[in-house]
Amino acid sequence: MKKHKIIGSTLIALTVLATSNIANAGRIQDCTGGSGDYGDAPSSYGQACHDTNRWQQLGTDGETGDTLFGDSIRTNDNNNVGWSSESASRDVDTGDNGVLWSTSVDGNTWSTFSETADLVQGQFVKFKVDAKRSTEGNHKFDEYKLWLDWFGTGSFNEDDVVQNGEWMKNEDATGNLFTGTRDSNFFNTDLHDYNSPVEFATFFSDVIQVPLDAILGQTWLRARFVCENSFTGDLMSTGYYHQGETEDYAINIVEEVNSPATFALFSLALMGIVFRVRQSS
Repeated sequence: MKKHKIIGSTLIALTVLATSNIANAGRIQDCTGGSGDYGDAPSSYGQACHDTNRWQQLGTDGETGDTLFGDSIRTNDNNNVGWSSESASRDVDTGDNGVLWSTSVDGNTWSTFSETADLVQGQFVKFKVDAKRSTEGNHKFDEYKLWLDWFGTGSFNEDDVVQNGEWMKNEDATGNLFTGTRDSNFFNTDLHDYNSPVEFATFFSDVIQVPLDAILGQTWLRARFVCENSFTGDLMSTGYYHQGETEDYAINIVEEVNSPATFALFSLALMGIVFRVRQSS
């Protein structure tokens, strides 16, 4: 009888082990392969990747009060408008929906927030981050951070940061502490406090003047939203973090129409037209 029990226990253990291996197959560990979320910018910017957005993601589904159902490893449960599971960087990711920007000529009148507006040298821009999180979790905060490569270096560094903040688990979107009590599974042992029931928030950057010498043409913006337990030190623009999401956006920078350089070029072109007209007559 004991022999049968030992054999049965061994088979169960092997089955559990096999199932575990299958469940973890394809898991990202160092951004070199596996299924998860990746940044989409050119390779010079370095890879950024995540295993799961189960507890936080950029963007919202518009359903106020709806809970976050994130994708994890190889499973895309299709219950959220979050990142779609990818197998490598620069795959098509339909989940980039968390960052928008608005532009202004004078810093007073602003355009509608969008993902398509050109940035103009010398004019103004502000960014908006839409964030969605689970009310579960024992970490202290989720951090959002945006980098913009103003000068076309092909990489991101700390001088490129245009927005950065922490959303504490026991606070709502405006920093107010949750003062009630909830079920025991929502008590945060890291904070020794109850997590806030607020799941959606929008955060705005300061008003930023586009550098007069910013690169003309296409450059890149990277946004990350990450659980603080997934990293130590500063939140970096590259590398692997277990929880969270990365979104990359191609941004176009143009020259101001009334800038001296543009006016000079226009004047030269106009003089050329006049000269050709005089020659033909």
